[in-house]
Formats: sequence, structure tokens, C-alpha cells
Amino acid sequence: MEAGLRRYVFPYATTSARFTTQPLGSRIWGTAVSGSVTGRYTLNSSTVHALATTTRPAQALLLTAGQHTFYVTPEKAEEFADRFLAK
Repeated sequence: MEAGLRRYVFPYATTSARFTTQPLGSRIWGTAVSGSVTGRYTLNSSTVHALATTTRPAQALLLTAGQHTFYVTPEKAEEFADRFLAK
């Protein structure tokens, strides 16, 4: 997955995925411009790394890889999630 100038790799075997409809909370650091939301944000009482197109999507994915959780909004969320859910 690419976001901004960085490329992120999520290994299928060690990454878990779940859907959420909850919007991102407050920005800790990062950018939020039209069509690109990256950086660290609050979500409930935790911190997530945002790789999204909006802070208020209809549906987003939470990918947990190691000790980090990523909030992502891929174009085809269900197809993208199937890669991680079909282990």
C-alpha cells in the first residue's frame, strides 16, 4: 500500500484486519489535506497510524501488524481485507 511518498508492506500471515465505521479522532501529528490523511491519530483511547483518504469514511479497515495499528481506507475495502481474513 502506498501513502504519500512511502510504501507500506503488510505481511498476510502476521497482519490482522477488522472493519470499522468509526471516524478518526484528533490528529496527533501528520497531514490531512483533501484526499490524503496520514500520520498518527486517536481512535477511541488508542493511537493509530492513518493511511486514509478521509477522516470520516463509510467504512475503514484497522490493520494490526506487530504492535502498530493502521487505519486504512482502500478503494475496495472488502477485497483488500480478504487478503488478511482468508488465512
